Amino acid sequence: MNDLSNLDDTALGYLLDALEKYPPENDQGETAHTARVLHDLYVHRVELEQQNRELQAMQEKLEASRDRYADLYEFAPVAYLTVNGTGSIKEINLTGAKLLGRERQNLVGMSLAGFAERGSWGIILSYLRKLRQSIGLSTETFSLASADGSKLIVRAQGEAIPATGLINLTLVDITARRAEQGLVESQDNYKTLRDYSGDLMSCHEPSGIFFGVSPSFGKTLGYKSEELIGRAVFDLCHPDDREAFHTSYATVLTTASTNAVRCRMRHIDRDYLWFEIESKAVEAVANVRTDFVISNYRQVSAPSGDSGST
Repeated sequence: MNDLSNLDDTALGYLLDALEKYPPENDQGETAHTARVLHDLYVHRVELEQQNRELQAMQEKLEASRDRYADLYEFAPVAYLTVNGTGSIKEINLTGAKLLGRERQNLVGMSLAGFAERGSWGIILSYLRKLRQSIGLSTETFSLASADGSKLIVRAQGEAIPATGLINLTLVDITARRAEQGLVESQDNYKTLRDYSGDLMSCHEPSGIFFGVSPSFGKTLGYKSEELIGRAVFDLCHPDDREAFHTSYATVLTTASTNAVRCRMRHIDRDYLWFEIESKAVEAVANVRTDFVISNYRQVSAPSGDSGST
């Protein structure tokens, strides 16, 4: 019999139909030979159909698996993105687009470093350089600014893709986690304030409302500590010094630095005492928001010509 393995299903079908319609018959027993050929054709066609069904079933499984992994990639709880060596975004999943606050199609081609928050631009570029030059996974934490202006702290894990010049990254938003840690630290700071109550100290919200006052500071002004809780620190300040105190306080909030000012604070008997007040912002989340302000007071002499009671 001729080798039929190189014929595809269509060709075999044509040949089979032709032999069924026009079976060769002669005196040399060709009818029996034709019957054998027909049998082989049927068997081969059945085998091809079976293989075709198996291939189709395999293709459907692969497509289902592809769709499943596509869904896992797109809707994963973390951001997945692929960048080149300088941080230009080549691919990003829907979670990543949501994290950065942009439509995905608008993010392709943009630089990840372009979303860097204050102080993080250099960290991101150094991290990408490290990934290009090393093998295996590496992690880093940095701050990003979303398109809506919100500030994010993310933990990145990345790995270079060999021979492509590309880097795969995952970004996890840990802003809330850092905030929780910051609140715990804030509580610890307040405990420290209470434990070292010999110092003249106070803690207040960014608005200036007292929520913690050391007993020694309250006593200096003639108050019990709890009597000052809920009041604004600015209310104790002499009217003539209030603007300077506001300016110093605003500097602390906007620059997250330490600032000092001299002003008069009202005693319970309505006399005023001079203090040098050094205030510092305590951030629950680094570079993201101020959790509270802590102030240290040092009583100083009144300037020449000031009675201290006006």
